[in-house]
Amino acid sequence: MARLSSFSRNHSSRRHVNFGRCKYEVQSMWFEHKSNYITLNDISQSLEGTTGDEISYMPTNYTPIAILEKLSVSYDDVLSSG
Repeated sequence: MARLSSFSRNHSSRRHVNFGRCKYEVQSMWFEHKSNYITLNDISQSLEGTTGDEISYMPTNYTPIAILEKLSVSYDDVLSSG
């Protein structure tokens, strides 16, 4: 499995990507495989700091797209600003 890039609200580090890139990577994998190939665990491992905490309570059967929708509520402002 391809590894997802790390995402954090503070993406100033070279090893972090912005939310737009994070979203693109998850969507690309989702559409390519049309399954839960990307699990909640895979996504949560790519999220650092308090960002990962936001999905820690979500049921493990949520689709990657549902997880992105949840994160979009908090991070679309990050996408639009940078």
